[in-house]
Amino acid sequence: MNNQLIFLVALCIAEFLHNTLEIWGVRRKVSWLDRVQSGLDQRWQPRNINTKAWALGFHVLSLALFSGLMFYVLCVLDLSERDLVTVGIIALLTNYIIATWQVDSYHTQIGRLISRAKKKIN
Repeated sequence: MNNQLIFLVALCIAEFLHNTLEIWGVRRKVSWLDRVQSGLDQRWQPRNINTKAWALGFHVLSLALFSGLMFYVLCVLDLSERDLVTVGIIALLTNYIIATWQVDSYHTQIGRLISRAKKKIN
């Protein structure tokens, strides 16, 4: 088994997981902001990841956990090199498609908030 190839595919999958969770978190915060500005009751409060050190630490930890877990899973699966490349391609394409779709939804959400804020200013 080629450990470098396994690690590369593990990183591809880890990046997909990271992007998915990151975008989910951002959209959740924007939804919270929308509800608060609309005067709706909001019990859940977003977490403050508001310093570079906290953000960097969080992202390094997620990289280590996700890639380490994926490396282990891929080693256990004992896939051929061709199958590993296929899994990596699928992970990257899925990452790109889902991230693009979710970021577009985020832009729509934030656009509504910006329009609302501009109306209040004018």
